[in-house]
Amino acid sequence: MTYDYSRLVSDEEFVDTVADLYAAGERLPGDGGVPIDAVADTLGVSKDTASRHLKRLADAGEVDRVLGLGPKGPQPSYAPVEVDDAG
Repeated sequence: MTYDYSRLVSDEEFVDTVADLYAAGERLPGDGGVPIDAVADTLGVSKDTASRHLKRLADAGEVDRVLGLGPKGPQPSYAPVEVDDAG
């Protein structure tokens, strides 16, 4: 895959991509979320770039980091933040 290093991807694009892929069923088995590879491919960025951004967004509470079952065992993945409709 060729990456466009001049393209800046916003935090909002990462969060929206996780939500869109999650809603489309692009999830790891075992209650997993969206794999990092899927986010990277969708946004046209490297896996390392996607991983860094998603980790930072999870630390900030913008997405949830969850473990799913990858081909080699537990694998980090990401899901939209649960929205609390109470109150």
